Amino acid sequence: MGPDQQQKVLELLDVCVIVTGPVPRARKSDCSLTKWFRERNRPVPVLTEAGWAKVEPVLMAARQRQRQDLLPDRDVLEAILHKARTGAPWPTTGCQARYHRWVASGVWEKVMEILADAEGTRVPPAGALPPLRIEGWIDPRLLMGIGSSTHDTVPTSKGISAREA
Repeated sequence: MGPDQQQKVLELLDVCVIVTGPVPRARKSDCSLTKWFRERNRPVPVLTEAGWAKVEPVLMAARQRQRQDLLPDRDVLEAILHKARTGAPWPTTGCQARYHRWVASGVWEKVMEILADAEGTRVPPAGALPPLRIEGWIDPRLLMGIGSSTHDTVPTSKGISAREA
């Protein structure tokens, strides 16, 4: 729908937007994880059993245990994907450190390539909206063609014609 058509539709609507909760804090910028998905226009995959079966050998082969990693690879990968999907803070510094290690070693790219066909969700927008309730009303007479000539006007709930709104 082009801008002219959008404008015509908006002229027919009586819309009210109500903010129902607190406005989220503005984020300074995307983290490197969110940027990774945004720059590649990729959804954040949902890790299924089948997906894990494909990814696990890659992570096992790349394991660099110079020190004991207390968190299992699957839990870390799930936490990383959850953070990307929701914009939540890092759950632990261990998850963040492992993500950066995987990126530096090329493992992250391999894992995401394996999961490229998995279902997923887009990363949240950089500027989050507060919780909203949107209410709208359209005069049914407008849908039937009344008010389509330049001389017809239909009052809106605000007491002015749709054309003047």
